[in-house]
Amino acid sequence: MTTKAVMNEIEWEKGYANALTSTVTDVVKLPMFLDTQELAVKAAIKTCNAFDLNKVRVVRIKNTLEIGEIWISESMMEEALKIKDIEILSDPEELVLD
Repeated sequence: MTTKAVMNEIEWEKGYANALTSTVTDVVKLPMFLDTQELAVKAAIKTCNAFDLNKVRVVRIKNTLEIGEIWISESMMEEALKIKDIEILSDPEELVLD
């Protein structure tokens, strides 16, 4: 899931060139895109078919090229605290979407 704004920034020609060069074109796929971040996140959560939405496990990665910091849902906090390579930088807070 993504937003229209992100879809408008994608340089499709680069992905197409890679697919054509490798002759594997089935990897070029269009994600579902919605008007806002809020709608995209809600749609993604809806598709996980969780019975208890308080237990949904969500990770927000701002930039996959710089993955030093990520946002995790509160439902993942207990597990994250057990991993020595993870440093918790803040208390749980509301996810702000534009």
